[in-house]
Amino acid sequence: MGADEIWFNRGDDRVYFGNANMGVVDADTYQVITSVAVGPTHTLAVNSENNHIFVPVTGAGVKVYTDDGDKEGHSGK
Repeated sequence: MGADEIWFNRGDDRVYFGNANMGVVDADTYQVITSVAVGPTHTLAVNSENNHIFVPVTGAGVKVYTDDGDKEGHSGK
């Protein structure tokens, strides 16, 4: 799983890989949890308090992902 940026989130004990497909890996088992197509990006950030994942996407603004039913919201542009 390649990435420009790797982010460890102590809030959910997962590692996030920033790329056109955001990879999510369990930090304890090293098992891939999911891969999400997020669009043209190379960076991300995760809030350890609520585990929201922020992904800036060229031409789309900032996409915000959560783990509750895979809901997705958008802000910025």
